[in-house]
Amino acid sequence: MARVKQRAKSPLCGRYLIHNIFLITLIRSIDFVLNIFCYKKKSSDFNTPKSILFSNIAHMGDVLIATSVLPVIKKAFPDIKIGFLAGSWSAQIVNKHPMVDKVHIVDHWRLNRSNKNIITKLRHYLRTRSNALNEIKQERYDISIDLYYFFPNTILMLYLSGIPVRIGYTSAGFGALLTHANEWYENKSHVLEYHRDLLKQLKLDNDTLMVMQPSVSRQPDIQIPFADTCLQNKNYIIIHIGAGAAFKEWPDKYWITLLTLLERDGVQLCFTGTGLSEFNKIETIISGINGCVNLCDKLSWDAFVEVVAGAKLLIGVDSLAGHLAAAVHVPFIVIKTGITSNQWRPFGDGAVLTYPVSCAPCYLKNGCESMGCVRLVKPEDVYSEIETFLNFSG
Repeated sequence: MARVKQRAKSPLCGRYLIHNIFLITLIRSIDFVLNIFCYKKKSSDFNTPKSILFSNIAHMGDVLIATSVLPVIKKAFPDIKIGFLAGSWSAQIVNKHPMVDKVHIVDHWRLNRSNKNIITKLRHYLRTRSNALNEIKQERYDISIDLYYFFPNTILMLYLSGIPVRIGYTSAGFGALLTHANEWYENKSHVLEYHRDLLKQLKLDNDTLMVMQPSVSRQPDIQIPFADTCLQNKNYIIIHIGAGAAFKEWPDKYWITLLTLLERDGVQLCFTGTGLSEFNKIETIISGINGCVNLCDKLSWDAFVEVVAGAKLLIGVDSLAGHLAAAVHVPFIVIKTGITSNQWRPFGDGAVLTYPVSCAPCYLKNGCESMGCVRLVKPEDVYSEIETFLNFSG
């Protein structure tokens, strides 16, 4: 695809990654007071920490990327106990992770995507926050690192829990409560580099810092009856059309054109996703096309991991699926919006296709009306990348 010059913008508003005028005014006011009254006692004793707590209460893609810090810490401190503070919506990623010893749950109301009203969300948040705070106090962690640099972070919780060393970014407020604070900056690096910058506060050597790689727990012997057609074939492609937000998705007609191109190559296509709406959408797209299996809403998380891990290639949009493919070392082709830079691209062997519109990255939370960055990516462009990865000719 031809490229045109992009106009860069910054997601920052001053020093904050917050654009809501009321919220940023509140956070600035709180930080002003905290900076007056909080005295930072900076500890630098990282030689023999017995335990560490990582925090990322955002959604599954964020937490999957955040697992990249785990091998670094295990290499630096092999006997260390690792806790993870997460939202219930992403806890399954760390619940069975072999490097995580304890998982704490807090469901912040602002990140809660359920259909419940705001009062119910607030009550649930306060309840989970209280439970998590009590659990964290009992664990007596030596170090905590908040990996999420957007609002809401958990810095206040980490402070109230009494953890002596608290590391994080100041970009969502409460930076005065950190013992080791990082200012966020826009450098268009992958989000892993921002996590690496936090780990540098632990004075780790460069070789240790370079082992960052997202990972998930594996259950290769799990029984997946719905996926027999794919798993027995051992020559299948995963297609994941959903993104959790309609503006990130690729037009249905383009999927149909791509499937028609793939049909003549005789490739088994396995569709994954969640929800009845997505299931029905897949049924419409694959109607009349041979070699397609619809696994949408039929897989547990563990089954989803193994189905993706067994694929030759994953094709999808800007969603968790691409990050999972990278974590299990499966090549991917992701059609990604131009809303952000490459900070959030899957970290692995794959291709990310974004049509080079001049307004990207725009940092518009809900995208724009045209979404040319996604909708101008053509099926032929995607098929060309597929040929590169699978070495077959149409």
